[in-house]
Amino acid sequence: MPSAKPALAKEIRPTDCREYSVGREIADFLHAFYSYPECFAENPQISFQQHLSSITTEKELR
Repeated sequence: MPSAKPALAKEIRPTDCREYSVGREIADFLHAFYSYPECFAENPQISFQQHLSSITTEKELR
């Protein structure tokens, strides 16, 4: 007799991980988009790509 999975266990499918990853990328992009004007005002030489990269790197270090 095969063992039954607990009723509360949730299988994590690859699509769940991709959706989470895409959602996180969108959230990071929007955060960078809205915070870039203030960042640019403080340092006009920073590009949007650099600002976005700094946000994603900062989150990875936490």
